[in-house]
Amino acid sequence: MKKITLLLFACLLGGLHLHAQDKRLLVAEPNHSTIGFAIPIANLSKVTGKFTEYDLKIAWNENNPTQSTLEANIKVSSINTGISGRDKHLQSKMFFDAENHPNITFKSNKIEPKTGSKNEFVAYGAFTMRGVTKSVAIPFKYTGKSGKNTLGFSIRWSINRQVYGVGSEFKHTTMKEFLGNNVEIQIDFWTKKMKKK
Repeated sequence: MKKITLLLFACLLGGLHLHAQDKRLLVAEPNHSTIGFAIPIANLSKVTGKFTEYDLKIAWNENNPTQSTLEANIKVSSINTGISGRDKHLQSKMFFDAENHPNITFKSNKIEPKTGSKNEFVAYGAFTMRGVTKSVAIPFKYTGKSGKNTLGFSIRWSINRQVYGVGSEFKHTTMKEFLGNNVEIQIDFWTKKMKKK
């Protein structure tokens, strides 16, 4: 009986070891990745932009994606809308307050599959922007892979900037509702570096 118990325990440990080996820490390659956003302007148009400096990584378990984790650290000072004056304004205390809150971060604590899909998931975790942290659910899609290390992912999400105090006190001189509240987030990335977690 003791031998059977020890054998079962050894098999369990072996299974856990193999399961841990399935998880790979993958880092986004900036040359082929984008963290972008779009905000409505006066219900007539949209302004788009992106963040050019970030650390975006996923510890991916291909055999069991629910055991994976997603983590992001975005530098607010890297915001780029194509107009330098506007970028400086967005970094000011009126909006992101980059001096006091230099990073936008997310760290998942749970990943669940999306009902009815094999490659779509939801990452639950803590999202922090402008010093405000909220529990959020971020949908993402595994778009496939090329070779061993290059995996693709896509995120389509939206947030209410007012919840995080971004531009809450901003008033346009002539238009009452100049800035929309819901900001569209568009993230597409693939990975290149790999190391065992």
